[in-house]
Amino acid sequence: MNIFKRTFQYLIVIFTLIACVPNPKKLGTEKADAPLPSDDGYSIIFYEINNYALIYVNDELYFDTRKNPETEKEPTMVKLPSNTIKLRLDIYNAECITCTKNSWEVVYELYKDGIALEYVTESSDGKHTEVGIVNSHTLNLEEK
Repeated sequence: MNIFKRTFQYLIVIFTLIACVPNPKKLGTEKADAPLPSDDGYSIIFYEINNYALIYVNDELYFDTRKNPETEKEPTMVKLPSNTIKLRLDIYNAECITCTKNSWEVVYELYKDGIALEYVTESSDGKHTEVGIVNSHTLNLEEK
C-alpha cells in the first residue's frame, strides 16, 4: 500500500512541475520584436498606436505616423534630432465607419542614449470616443 501512495505522490509532483513550466510560444512580450532604441540622443519606440500620432520637436511638426502605415501594425522607432528640447506628442482617434465602437490606444517609450526615460500606455479602455485629438503629452527634455 505504501508503494502506491508513494507513486501517487511522485505523480502529483511531476504533474505539478509540468503544469508550472510555461509554454515557450507564449513567453513573448509586446516588446519582443521591437526595434532597439538609438544609443545616440533621444528616440521613441511606438509599440501601439491606434489611430495616429503627430510628433512635434521644438514646436515644429517632425513626424506624422500616418505617413508610415507600418507604425500602426508593428513597433516603430523614431530617432529625434539632436537639438530636441521640447517634445509634444498629439494622439488622434480617426473616424471608423465600420466600427461599432471607435476606441484608441497608444503605447510608447522615450529613450535617451538607449536608456529608457519614460514608458506611457494610455487608452480609451475599449470605450467609444469621439474623432480628433484625444491626448497630448508635452515633455521638456532639458530637464531629463
